[in-house]
Amino acid sequence: QGTRRGRGTHTQEKIDKNNVLADRLSLITVNANGRVITICNLIRKLIENVQGTIDWAKDKLPSFKEAGKDHGSLLDALSQSLTQIVGGVTLLLAGVLNLLASRV
Repeated sequence: QGTRRGRGTHTQEKIDKNNVLADRLSLITVNANGRVITICNLIRKLIENVQGTIDWAKDKLPSFKEAGKDHGSLLDALSQSLTQIVGGVTLLLAGVLNLLASRV
């Protein structure tokens, strides 16, 4: 499983090309407590693992001659969709944390 994981900024650049998610996480962590920072770090790891898994699958495709060329573009589409889902979850988390912070 260690070969499937992404590595640092290389993975982050691929999945978060415009630093949109990184900027959102930075905004959340400005006034964050320990739990919020932990959640943000877990989201970052999730993003890296998603991209790392997709890269791993792309590397394995050439060894499966039956897979064809269509699966590479399928993995690209999957990567974009998963990025949008993680971004949406991040926004939802930010909203919940803002609501909780305003009530305390």
